[in-house]
Amino acid sequence: MSRAARLAIALVVALATAAAVAPGRARADVALLDRAQRAVDEIDYEAARALVGQALDGGGLTTAELARAYRLAGEIAGALDDGAGARDHFVRWLLVDPGASLPDGSSPKIAAPFAEAEAEVTRLGGFRVAASVTRDGDTATVTLEASDPLGMITSVRARAGTNEAIAAGRTVELVVGAPDAPVELVVTALDARGNELAVRRVVARAEAAAVPDAPARTTASGRFPTIVRWPTWTVVSLASAAAGGYFAYRVGQTEDELAALNADSEAHTFDEARALQDRGDRDARLANVGFGVAAVAAAVAVITFVLEPDDTEVAVRAGGAGGGVDAVLRF
Repeated sequence: MSRAARLAIALVVALATAAAVAPGRARADVALLDRAQRAVDEIDYEAARALVGQALDGGGLTTAELARAYRLAGEIAGALDDGAGARDHFVRWLLVDPGASLPDGSSPKIAAPFAEAEAEVTRLGGFRVAASVTRDGDTATVTLEASDPLGMITSVRARAGTNEAIAAGRTVELVVGAPDAPVELVVTALDARGNELAVRRVVARAEAAAVPDAPARTTASGRFPTIVRWPTWTVVSLASAAAGGYFAYRVGQTEDELAALNADSEAHTFDEARALQDRGDRDARLANVGFGVAAVAAAVAVITFVLEPDDTEVAVRAGGAGGGVDAVLRF
């Protein structure tokens, strides 16, 4: 089978697996923010504040979700007559989302600290992040250049395809491979709890590829061992996706049960509600693990499918650098 045919089939497998995993993606942190909004709507501000705190402390929020959490936290603090706390949350909201604004007619208890936050952000000079990259062979070094007046950035994450690296501070090294081809990196500034403050894309440019000498002698080797071949990883991916889907379904059931309990709260105790919440959070974590394993296994299945050769040629040539002998693998 030609490499082009392999790549086409691999892409179909990857897309099919992604389609199976994505719709069932369970996010406990997003569910917490949704529940916090419902608690605000029901004028249960103490419960809402606790739920937003759990979402922030849990980490893993995207930039948009983080902005939503800070907005909710500010509105809740204002409603509870904590003007200083509301201002601080609104400052972080405006730093993460410079275009943020309150709707017309907002309560003075919320509008006043928001106006103070706008003035404070102007004084601080805003929050800006840029990323630069240098390349040495198959390794890229990524550096964040940021204006971060509150020191929110504590680490940086870089991704290239399925490769990922995270480092404290503002510099991280990542193996990107393919020194003769440009590679796009997704670079993320993270706060102390692993929430995403900003996401940037940068390209690690290619190096010139060397032209090999003609081989003097060749031998052949076989396929990959069965345990690491693509069918094994495909089975792992599908099984993990099914497990994740099951626990995601349980999360939905728990949400429905919790809504029914809230609707008839006088007939139930707080301990019953807490037990339902704990069960939902546990199932959400298990669903995330299942979907995460499925995605990683699908990526490995694609990689092993594409790279596995029909025949692996080992070419040995004389007269390499320094007059020695060079060995070259061709797939």
